[in-house]
Amino acid sequence: MTRSGVIAGLLLAVAGCTQVTDGEISDSISQRWTWGSFISGEDIASACTAESRGRYRFTYFGDQSKQVRVYDLDVNAGTLRKRIITSKLTVGIVPLGAGFTDVFRPRDETIPLTSPQIAAIETALVNDGFGSRPAQDKQMLLSEWYFWLVRGCRDGETRLRVWVHPDDDFKALTFPETLFSIDPTEVAVQQPRFDYRSGPVPFNPNRDDSFAHYMMWAYPEKVEIGTEYSRSRFTLDR
Repeated sequence: MTRSGVIAGLLLAVAGCTQVTDGEISDSISQRWTWGSFISGEDIASACTAESRGRYRFTYFGDQSKQVRVYDLDVNAGTLRKRIITSKLTVGIVPLGAGFTDVFRPRDETIPLTSPQIAAIETALVNDGFGSRPAQDKQMLLSEWYFWLVRGCRDGETRLRVWVHPDDDFKALTFPETLFSIDPTEVAVQQPRFDYRSGPVPFNPNRDDSFAHYMMWAYPEKVEIGTEYSRSRFTLDR
């Protein structure tokens, strides 16, 4: 199995066996069993109280065989924690001489934010409809797609919302530019290229079959991890 396939397998939670995340994805074991809970922001939801000034997890899938970016905004602490997972071993992303387990750890940085920066992120999120956008009843997602998942908690209320490329509301988003503008990393953002949903069955002729892509189902309060698929095998059955 290729390195990409190994990483995908480590991130893929087995349906029905997912454990609740503690908000960390620092090792391959926790990634395997808590990935669905992590991208759902269940740790944020479970800790949400009326006194919570604001906690948010922004997760960007840029075709997971290429990149996933996670931004945790903590309004109380005044910090933005950024984690980037890439499937390629790149000089500058993983230091030369890194151990085997270091390859599977995301690039992890926490930076302090000013009050205007925090306000800019929250304002952009509100303007993008986070508080007013209806929750999805059930939405299929594929790990090779480009989309944002955002879990937020403020003043005791928690929400989970999804925006998928190339929908108009995805293209109109303003919070990504705000986040990226204060992201000091040299790891470039993997931008959307194509729409693989145009046919009756989602299909990507350029899919890397060495990567174990998988389905997801987004509900109003959580994301469930579904079955794996490849270029030659795609099924809507869970």
